[in-house]
Amino acid sequence: MAHPMAEWVLETYYAGRFNQTERGSRSVYVFEQPESRITPIIEHIEQTYPGVRSYSLPSVGWTHSDGTQVKPHIEFGIKAEGEAVNLLDAAWAEVLHSLDGLGAKLKIG
Repeated sequence: MAHPMAEWVLETYYAGRFNQTERGSRSVYVFEQPESRITPIIEHIEQTYPGVRSYSLPSVGWTHSDGTQVKPHIEFGIKAEGEAVNLLDAAWAEVLHSLDGLGAKLKIG
């Protein structure tokens, strides 16, 4: 009961104080590449673009109830907030170019 009440107070009286910092992100599914192959890309992006952070979430894949399979992959992305959001497009172009250079199969979305 306390959580909904606190949420109401925050949304009613303090909504203008939330989400004041601009945020952005980009992500892609990377197939047929081990995570160790994209580690140098992660390190380069974080060193080259201040405030841009990356993430890498490996998945073993799965089978949907209709029998279609999702192959093992890595969800790879970058994110930033504040002034660093202005660097996302350049960083993302470099990420995609680097992944292409590895011969990685990509699915955006």
